[in-house]
Amino acid sequence: SPVDFPINPTINGTNVTPFTGFKNYIINGNFDVWQRGTSQTSSDYGSDDRWYNGSIGSTKTHSQVACTDTERALFNASKFSRTVVSSVAGADNSVLKFQHIEDVTKLAGKTVTVSFLAKADSNKNIAIEFIQNFGSGGTPSAIVNGVGSQKVALTTTWQKKTITVTLPSIVGKTLGTDGVYT
Repeated sequence: SPVDFPINPTINGTNVTPFTGFKNYIINGNFDVWQRGTSQTSSDYGSDDRWYNGSIGSTKTHSQVACTDTERALFNASKFSRTVVSSVAGADNSVLKFQHIEDVTKLAGKTVTVSFLAKADSNKNIAIEFIQNFGSGGTPSAIVNGVGSQKVALTTTWQKKTITVTLPSIVGKTLGTDGVYT
């Protein structure tokens, strides 16, 4: 069951591409760069650059798909990422695609809007979730999971989806000493 994403992200209504003069929060949002390969079945960074494609107890394939002329006009991209889930054996199993946004301090306490286009082979739901990770080393605070977790209904036609959440403040949180917090 494929789910397709040509993400042209916006944050707080601003298109975050290299040409806007703002620092990118989502890198390779149009799935233009695939240096490691054009498909993968493993859980890791193995195809679409900067995107982690994974699964827990499920079988899936993430792959690059060339846009049709109509799709290219719709979302101004030459390709998109398709995820085909071939098995989900248990209730707690999942398939995921995520990207780390560097430095948990940048968007903490702010309202963030993520917009994307998506479709599926049949009507189904996906979930969007933000996570705050405070790094490792020393005594960092625990990861904050499930921030703004929302189900998003997909249909068989391309639709723009917009998710707005206010990320928690990190006041009172301790960052790890490794300098890697997302």
